[in-house]
Amino acid sequence: MSTASNTITISKCDNQLVMYAINLDTSAQSYQICNIQSGNSNAVEVSIALNAGAIGKTVELNGVISPLSETAEFTLPAGKYALVYTGLNWGAAYQFDFEFNGQPYNLPYSSDGKNGAVWNLGNLDITFEV
Repeated sequence: MSTASNTITISKCDNQLVMYAINLDTSAQSYQICNIQSGNSNAVEVSIALNAGAIGKTVELNGVISPLSETAEFTLPAGKYALVYTGLNWGAAYQFDFEFNGQPYNLPYSSDGKNGAVWNLGNLDITFEV
């Protein structure tokens, strides 16, 4: 098992980004890593280190009214995981951008008026170990 930290770096979030770690060893457990809310063109600089340990508390941040700048840690039991996420739009424009271990994932700016879950990767393609 790797003891190196896995890092999520979020730089755009309009309006809400939720992320989960799905346990690939048991396929029966998931852990909510974060629930980030933002909008109104506010800056977002959020870094979350994923490390082995007792189950951590979900990183919940609200930047709808003000910019977000946060460094946090989320811990979960040692094992193999998949990262899954959903970007939610509440109305008007949306945009999402994050990196996971240096790999970029983004949904470019759009003002097409779609609401609800506008961006997600619900399969188990993004894997990591803690």
